[in-house]
Formats: sequence, C-alpha cells, structure tokens
Amino acid sequence: MPTRTCSFNFKTECPMDNPPRFTDCAKCCEYVRWKENNSMANDLEQKPQKDIISHPSHYIDGRKYEPKDVIRDWDLNFNLGSAVKYISRAGRKNDILQDLKKAKQFIEFEIEALEKERASKEITYYTEDGKVFLTKKGE
Repeated sequence: MPTRTCSFNFKTECPMDNPPRFTDCAKCCEYVRWKENNSMANDLEQKPQKDIISHPSHYIDGRKYEPKDVIRDWDLNFNLGSAVKYISRAGRKNDILQDLKKAKQFIEFEIEALEKERASKEITYYTEDGKVFLTKKGE
C-alpha cells in the first residue's frame, strides 16, 4: 500500500489508505490516535478467529450436525438434551469417562423427575355405567 508523508507530523508516514480516508490531515491523525488507543476498534478490525463460543470444535469437527441442532429438532428437555450433549462430546473435550458419567447423571435426573411425576398423578377407574370404581395415585 502506498504511503504518504503526514503533514500534521503525527507519523513520518501516514498510515491511512491511498486515497486517504480523510481529506483533512488533522482529522486523519485524530482517527489514527483514537484507533490505536481503542482496543474495541482494534478487535473489530482483526480477522475473525474460529468461533469457540457458538461452534466449539469438540461439537463440530468431523460432524454433520451439532448437538444443539439435534436437541432442538428432537424437542428434548434440559436433562435429555444435556445427556445428548455430553455423549456427543465424550472424549473430545474432557476425559471420555467424565463426559459419560455426566450424561448418566442427567439421565438419572430425568428418571427421578418422571418417577415423581408418575407417583403424584391420580388414576381413576370407572365402571361400565360411568361410576367411579377406583381412584389411586401412581401407576
């Protein structure tokens, strides 16, 4: 990129593009000072790195589908979705045994929740003529 001498004496060579972004050298140098001192501006101009937040490698490398998409498509609740997540990354992020134990724990959480839900439900049995024959909790 061609450079030109800075008439405002900010630098020996003006860092701005050719043609310059600003026609007034003072505004140009003010922008360069702001840019050098503002880390956010510097971060925005850096090339994007691999997206470790939205698409971590332990979920996507070598995979056709991400766990989050499978969980959403299958309409899984938190416990079952977490189990799928830990199974899908087993041995890819942490120790395989640790991930499988986490998956097992979330499956156990779901089993406990379902058992409590079943135990609290009332079941009513009726006779052929529509009278209540028996009401009991659980199955």
